[in-house]
Amino acid sequence: IGHNGIDLTLRNIYNFVDRGSIGKNSDDMSLSKTRAIKPDENGWFELLGDAYKIDYNEIISVPKNMVGISMPRSSLLRNGVTICTAIWDSGYRGRGESLLVVENRSGFRVQKDSRVVQILFALCSEEAVKGYSGRYQNVM
Repeated sequence: IGHNGIDLTLRNIYNFVDRGSIGKNSDDMSLSKTRAIKPDENGWFELLGDAYKIDYNEIISVPKNMVGISMPRSSLLRNGVTICTAIWDSGYRGRGESLLVVENRSGFRVQKDSRVVQILFALCSEEAVKGYSGRYQNVM
């Protein structure tokens, strides 16, 4: 835990191998299939300019009276890389996923277990009655 949030560390990186879709109804959603990228013997991933799905080592439990907001660490930005994230809903518990985008034309190297994101928890004006209960609850 850092003094400005909780560090999340890189667990896996995946290539997208097909297209996904999102419709008006949840039944009309299909997620893009992915394929894991293997790090080298020292845990380094060699990435070209592209978009990748990542997941984290840490399992997060968001209290029902809070929401999680995560941002990439500034060292990524200084290397032409960002991580796009979504709100961590009240009541969510599981291993988060994000989108890592390499904008640097020369590519980027990142080592497994590196700190890549900081998550902050903001107090909500009211506690969620139900909390998150979607398909990604308790995904480990």
